[in-house]
Parts: sequence; structure tokens; C-alpha cells
Amino acid sequence: MAPPHHIQWVGGPEWARSHDHLASVSVVVSSGGRIFYIVDEGPIASVALPANWFLVARDAFNGVVLWKKPIGLWEGHLRGFRSGPVELPRRLVAVSERVFVTLGYGKPLTALDAATGDVVRTYQGTDGTLEIVYANDVLFLVMGEIDVAELARRRDASVPPR
Repeated sequence: MAPPHHIQWVGGPEWARSHDHLASVSVVVSSGGRIFYIVDEGPIASVALPANWFLVARDAFNGVVLWKKPIGLWEGHLRGFRSGPVELPRRLVAVSERVFVTLGYGKPLTALDAATGDVVRTYQGTDGTLEIVYANDVLFLVMGEIDVAELARRRDASVPPR
């Protein structure tokens, strides 16, 4: 196997929101010829404008967007660059024809159909999922307390976390 020698396709967004704050792309995973990622598609004119988070599925061969799902409250986009949270990239897992994700902070674990983005199952009692691991046909979750009210306050006030 050799390193890539060319670009297969290029897809938007062309520009990220800021180089001083939380990355516009939180996580990227692939499975079954598809790429899944969580991205902030908020306006690039000013990082102070509200974030607009989506879970996006693309065809890995040609880059065509297959589907998009809005993400509710996510990490504050004004968080300093490389200042965490370290578990953020561990909230999206793709295995075969399933995508496992929390569709916002404090939301339960949801299984989506990888081809359509339709909800297959919402796992009861999984509110506060911080990390998702899939191994040997078993889902393992790291659970925790998420202060959704504090996160919403910081987001709405455009105040970076301490």
C-alpha cells in the first residue's frame, strides 16, 4: 500500500470558521464506502455568529452528500483551539450499515441507517453519553454528567468556556 498520489474529490465547506477556536469538523469516520462527519456550517463571516452543527454522510468515492441531520446543542464553537474536550471525536461511530451518534449534548445514543440517515433506534437510558466504542458486536458507552444549561448559556452569550 502506498500513500495517496492525487485527490479523488473536494467537498465543502471550503473554509472553516476560525483557526483560533474549536475546529469546524469535530469528527470524521468511514464505513461501507461512506464518510460521516460532524461539522459546523455556521457563517464564516464572523466566528461570533451562532454555530450550526450537522451530521453529514457522503459517498466516499465521489463525495456526493447522501444526507444531513441537524445536531442539537454541541460543544461551544468559541472554545479555544485544542482546548478539548478530548472525548468530542468519540461521539460518532460507523459500523457496516449503522451509524451510532449522540445528536447533541445530553441526548441519548441513536442508531441511524447509514444509507438514509433514518433513525433505527434510540437507546433509552443513554442520556449523557460521552464516548461510544463498538467491539465484537457490543456497544460500550462512557456516561457522564453534562450540564446542558451551562453549555447553552455559554453558547447563547457567545462566552468562551473557562
